[in-house]
Amino acid sequence: MILPALIRLEEQGVVTLVQARTGDPMAEILREGVTHIELRVPV
Repeated sequence: MILPALIRLEEQGVVTLVQARTGDPMAEILREGVTHIELRVPV
């Protein structure tokens, strides 16, 4: 449930979602394997 919200924040440039490299292009498209989130704007 939180992933759609994180994707919207990434689209707005607020965060960057970092994914594990699996070599599977569908995993990247579906945002599987997100390992951590980087904040791109100061709080």
